[in-house]
Amino acid sequence: MDEPPEGRPSRAYCLFLSESRPLGVPLDAVAEVMEAGRLVRLPLCPGQVVGLCTYRGKIVPVVRPGDEGGGPPGGGEGGGRAVLILRTGRGLWGLSIDRGGVSVEVAGEGPAGEGPPIGRGFVASGSVGRRGTSHAVLDPDRSWRGVKTEIDQWYADALGSGGDGFPPPPGQGGVGSGASDTRQGGQP
Repeated sequence: MDEPPEGRPSRAYCLFLSESRPLGVPLDAVAEVMEAGRLVRLPLCPGQVVGLCTYRGKIVPVVRPGDEGGGPPGGGEGGGRAVLILRTGRGLWGLSIDRGGVSVEVAGEGPAGEGPPIGRGFVASGSVGRRGTSHAVLDPDRSWRGVKTEIDQWYADALGSGGDGFPPPPGQGGVGSGASDTRQGGQP
């Protein structure tokens, strides 16, 4: 573990790989790292939703930064994957990570600079280096809000709704709205 420069307060980070991408989170946001084999897969979900798991009696959604759809990430049941359970102000959520290479790094007070773009709703607050590799440090609260927004939008697009998860009112577009449907009294 590299030591922070003298005189600077330190902060610990959990560093890991997710789909071979070097990432990290503040250590105080980590509840646990657990096996991925206990996931319940959900049909008709965006590719970034891995499934649901239980953690101390609570149902926790598990996501991944990529969205290569269908089946467990990494192949096979559990397929060399683990779940990093994260605490946020809005509750718990899980991040699918590569099983090997989880470590703790003590760095300066905060991650350096702006985080590299991650996409799919994930938000990085900077980066932390370890052994020549830069790990994008996720902001767990902002990332969960961003991921949830991406998932909500996926469902809105899939269902043809107005973006709030509900179908649009009759006559205002969307699947089966009657906007151009002569069976609903519209003109051809």
